[in-house]
Amino acid sequence: MDIQEKLKFCDVCTNRDFNPQMGIVCKLSGKQADFDLSCAHYTVDPMEAARVEREENMTGPIDLNGNPIDESSINNLPMAILGGSVAALIGALIWGFITVVTGYQIGYLAIGVGFLVGIAVRFFGKGIDTNFAILGATLAFVGIVIGNLFSIIGIAADELGTSVFGVMEMIPFATVIDVYFENFGLLDIVFYLIAISTAFKYSLALRK
Repeated sequence: MDIQEKLKFCDVCTNRDFNPQMGIVCKLSGKQADFDLSCAHYTVDPMEAARVEREENMTGPIDLNGNPIDESSINNLPMAILGGSVAALIGALIWGFITVVTGYQIGYLAIGVGFLVGIAVRFFGKGIDTNFAILGATLAFVGIVIGNLFSIIGIAADELGTSVFGVMEMIPFATVIDVYFENFGLLDIVFYLIAISTAFKYSLALRK
């Protein structure tokens, strides 16, 4: 019996534990499958055993909870684009609103935009292809940039005592872009990368 065969027993044992370096281990000994043909401490976890058996018997795609999914409802790219785009715009508007209320351009809100977009792409697109993750990351990036621009315009409107539309009439958009790049720093890059990776991760709703 090799280690993989032994771990199949450990995977459904009530005495299983998880070690970040080793993976599944015995919580009694702290070791990984340190038995020969049988383990004296082996006790089946009925719920976990049922889950493993259910997954092994499935041939189609399953969701993140291990439940079967109707294949006709997955990989809906148009809905993923629509849902992700709306989420990106909503996230950008929320970012701009919070900036105006607080008077500060809070960079880590970009992560929230990324998460919102990823969840929207997952919910509406139900995609299992990497294209959906790339879509989510792209829309998140667009939403973050728009949110940053909204923040700049919002702060300018507050300082000038006018509306957002008033600022857009008074200040050329090229000037807003210049301000964006002038204030863009290393911390912004960090937040952007975290937000984009978050959207990439959460945009995939299903796995095969």
